[in-house]
Amino acid sequence: MKEFSLGSLAFWILFALGILYSIILHEIAHGVVALWWGDDTAKQNKRLSLSPLAHIDPVGTVIVPLLMYLTSGSIFGWAKPVPINPSKFRSWRWGNLTVSLAGITMNILVAAILVGITLVFPLNLFFHLITVNLFLAFFNLLPLPPLDGFRVVLSLLPATWQQKIEPYLFPLGIILIILFVNSPFFSFLVDTVLGGVLNALDLLYSS
Repeated sequence: MKEFSLGSLAFWILFALGILYSIILHEIAHGVVALWWGDDTAKQNKRLSLSPLAHIDPVGTVIVPLLMYLTSGSIFGWAKPVPINPSKFRSWRWGNLTVSLAGITMNILVAAILVGITLVFPLNLFFHLITVNLFLAFFNLLPLPPLDGFRVVLSLLPATWQQKIEPYLFPLGIILIILFVNSPFFSFLVDTVLGGVLNALDLLYSS
């Protein structure tokens, strides 16, 4: 029993670290692509670091996930957003679009790498982290403020629209997300989209 408890503890510690770094890599990707487009704001603020201390938001990374887990058994949270200044981009539209998609692309890339690893080392930990990264990619694609999917939509609109829309919608974003996450439609989307991808991966592993 003692060995089982230690094994479970090690699993959950590694799983928590895996989730944390999946989120950190997501944020760093935003900053790196912004730097490619000429915006060094994230670099100047030392937000391209792998250190968790540079990315942890006391409310979004600690308090909210803990409260949600204790009250509902589910986990929802966020890291400190990487600062981006679109006015520095060489191309406002393409800079906004690619920076918005960078975090999502990073999570898909991490999931793909883990899929390759699990084909050689089929550890349960890696399967869970694949699911986490695919969920992060799927979730951030939702067109709700302040998620990346909403910023993708804004990048397709005139720049002046973004300046008018952001101040009003982003403060309400967290409320909209919490309401949507607890709706039946969100469960349907997760079961259909994410469930379909995971079923496809099951076929890959069983072949």
